[in-house]
Amino acid sequence: MGSAAGVLPAGSAALFDRRASVEVELLHERMALSNADDAMLLAGRNLALLGGELIQFGIAEPVSPTRWRLRELLSGRAGSEAAITAHAAGEDFIVIAAPALVAIDASDVAGGGALRIAGIADPEPDPRAPPPIRAGHPLSPAHLTAAIAADGSVALSWVRRSRAGFAWRDWVDAPIGEDREAYRVTIGDADAPIAETGASALIVSAATIAAHGPGAVTVRVRQIGSLGLSPPASIEIIA
Repeated sequence: MGSAAGVLPAGSAALFDRRASVEVELLHERMALSNADDAMLLAGRNLALLGGELIQFGIAEPVSPTRWRLRELLSGRAGSEAAITAHAAGEDFIVIAAPALVAIDASDVAGGGALRIAGIADPEPDPRAPPPIRAGHPLSPAHLTAAIAADGSVALSWVRRSRAGFAWRDWVDAPIGEDREAYRVTIGDADAPIAETGASALIVSAATIAAHGPGAVTVRVRQIGSLGLSPPASIEIIA
């Protein structure tokens, strides 16, 4: 565990980043980091939480007894790509090892149940309110596209992602991973949806688009999960 000594530049969730690096300051000299080749990274090695983003690092170079420079990065792991551009110096750095992970049943926190965690030597649980449990929410849709027809209507389409299946499998849809398949579509800054649909496509009328213009309007698509909404996939359309 430690903290970021610098700011990690924004990367891509789809590519190995061979250029960017970030230095982290560990809590004490007895902590050490190790390298991992590409095959080890793809198998899940060297996973760490940096701020709100899950990253993996292939090279850890010692800079001082407690400082390490991380390179050969994979960004936005496990659906955390929304935090890729939200880094700051001093944010938390925590290496995540599988033996240290504990699964929490979603039913235990459904409906806003409180979660408190105490270390073995702590007199009582941490009094701070827990952060939202993002693993209980679906991932944002991918490959959102918009095709404008001659009559001005817009055909939206997207591809489902799922926490129940991260691997890329040819010719097979990702599993739903929720009680049902459903999506919420909004336009502009309005929270009120223009539609909710059970399909990964939607036709939006020209009148609906024009009502949010003139100029560029942003269409956002969120998957509706059993415990909440996914982060949005978004695309700009000229009204």
